[in-house]
Amino acid sequence: MTAGEPPFRFRLLGDFRLIDDMDGIDCTPRSRKSCAILAYLALEPDRRASRERLVGLLWSDRGEEQARASLRQALTELRNHPSAPAIRIERRDLHLIEERFSSDIGRLLHCAAASDLTALAQALDGAGGPILDGLEGLDRSFDDWLFVERQRWRERIVQDVLNAVEYAGKPADLDVCRNILTALQRLDTGDERIARLGMALDQRAGDHAALHRRYRQLEAGLRRDLDAPISSDTERLFRELTTVGPVAVRTANTPAQPSSAPFTRPGVEPPILVISPFTLIGDGGADGALLTGICHDDLQTALGCMRDLRVLSVEAPSAERMKAATSASIASYALDGSVRADGDGWRINLRMTRIDSGFLVWTRQLTVRQAELMPAIDDLVARIAGAILPVVERDVGRLMEGSTPCESSAYPLYFAARTTLLGATSLADVRAGADLLERAIVQDSRLINAYLQLARLYNTDFMQLMAGHDPAPLRARAFDLCTHAVALEPTHGGVQSRLAWCYLRRGDVRQAMQGFMAALDMTPFHADGLNEIGFGLIHLGAMDDAHRLIARAFELNPFPSDEYFSDLAVFFALAGDHDAAEGQFEIGRNPSIHYLAVRAANLAMLGRKAEAQALVEQLRTRFHAIWQGTQPPRDGDLVTTILQFLPLQGARERSLLLDGLERAGLHVSPD
Repeated sequence: MTAGEPPFRFRLLGDFRLIDDMDGIDCTPRSRKSCAILAYLALEPDRRASRERLVGLLWSDRGEEQARASLRQALTELRNHPSAPAIRIERRDLHLIEERFSSDIGRLLHCAAASDLTALAQALDGAGGPILDGLEGLDRSFDDWLFVERQRWRERIVQDVLNAVEYAGKPADLDVCRNILTALQRLDTGDERIARLGMALDQRAGDHAALHRRYRQLEAGLRRDLDAPISSDTERLFRELTTVGPVAVRTANTPAQPSSAPFTRPGVEPPILVISPFTLIGDGGADGALLTGICHDDLQTALGCMRDLRVLSVEAPSAERMKAATSASIASYALDGSVRADGDGWRINLRMTRIDSGFLVWTRQLTVRQAELMPAIDDLVARIAGAILPVVERDVGRLMEGSTPCESSAYPLYFAARTTLLGATSLADVRAGADLLERAIVQDSRLINAYLQLARLYNTDFMQLMAGHDPAPLRARAFDLCTHAVALEPTHGGVQSRLAWCYLRRGDVRQAMQGFMAALDMTPFHADGLNEIGFGLIHLGAMDDAHRLIARAFELNPFPSDEYFSDLAVFFALAGDHDAAEGQFEIGRNPSIHYLAVRAANLAMLGRKAEAQALVEQLRTRFHAIWQGTQPPRDGDLVTTILQFLPLQGARERSLLLDGLERAGLHVSPD
């Protein structure tokens, strides 16, 4: 260790370890849950976690008092640990002192960003296996978090390293780049991007033996880990590299196509999901056969209710047959599964891949016990159906990044709008997304999803980015879009929910409640839809039902957005559980102005007046930035706008919010 370097180093790739770099001693805590706490903090962007978050992650199956006692026990171990001076444990949360710790992942990403290829090769050479290997099984919630984090960090590491290698242009770098890709392939055996670039560099170096070896390693890894064949694209590249001659690899001297290149995918239809019959492995008996059949049939029914994608059932899928069936789609996926007897139940393995490339985009392993067969099937189907759409949306969004949509096709315009809106940071960005959606409707007057996105933008003043204007024209446009969508698809749950929100902002409580209940009947497995309905019910004062639906959305969606956490925080704040609300706000950290207002009120209710007042100052600054009026805004204008953004119909919830805002330092005008 040299002067100025952090004294402690996390090993996150492979078995979790904490190393004292002063003398090289392994000082990993003995308790696996203490290790899990440190691992969670090491991977969080701000190295911070609330006690409530840790309790929910590691002791979710215990009562509150027992869980908190277990957390205190783990924190006692950390207080007595050699690294204790670098861990700040406070009453509500704990965090790592950034400059006191380093990690193998941090070093690797730093080397990649700096294009320090020699150091990058050294960092990868020492990398272990899966991230936080050995910390599985501590708690179901922690396993779910670990599953997502492994995918997220693996994708980031692979992408950053590939970027560093791909843009290395010096001939002298060729061998070190190949070594980097070899090490990276050990880290992620099934990623065909790594093998493709490695094979191309092997061919450039004239090392055909290495090229063949890399291809065979990929083939073996896919078969062993994923039970999947190499994609046709990789097979084609392999044939070209071994029989045709050099294939150009983009480097710093051969610039990439500009990011504004036209989106040339032929797909003009929504994403397609092909479901194949589940496979029963081994002797599963009659119940095993029943399980495979019911899962397959119920999944078709559940997913068929979603208008965001088309669902096809193919009995004997072949690559040619699936590609022919999905050739017009903007993106297409295959979902299959296997059921294997496991003690007193069955283990179910699920996999979703892109049909065009064979890339794995989602996988999950679940267990069903004999004694819980029928209720477990219902829960299983709900979890799978709830996970599919978020996965598809994330993947299609990545496919669309940096592309200019084709003007003659509605779906590319629609997904380009979604990508624009997800990355929007200003009113101009949101207006640009709205413009793309309007153009999509011109191309296809039956494109329901475009109507729904537009209605949301107009009904929320372009995502709460405008205030001090006449909202009537925007509200009227939102209502017209929803009523048109209802005429097109009266049984679409998203349409009914969005129309209910229009009624809610008009103050029509009866119509809003009817709309939300109709939407709930139509979309029982749509996680985003359930969260939207639940948040609407908060405004109608139906707090118990609201909590149930938002909690269900968390269960179904493997990638919950910040909005989920912030909506749950609003529920807790208005239900009077202010500690729980602050914990959710800490996790969500959604920057929208209405969430900021509720958080300020909630902090005031907690007695944390100084923090509440500081947040109110931020709220005033943010409000000034979106104000469209001719006169400078006052606190009364701010409060009126917040109540427009949060149209609370319950007298208790409305009064609690206003009281909290007044305690936080806002001058609340009488109604």
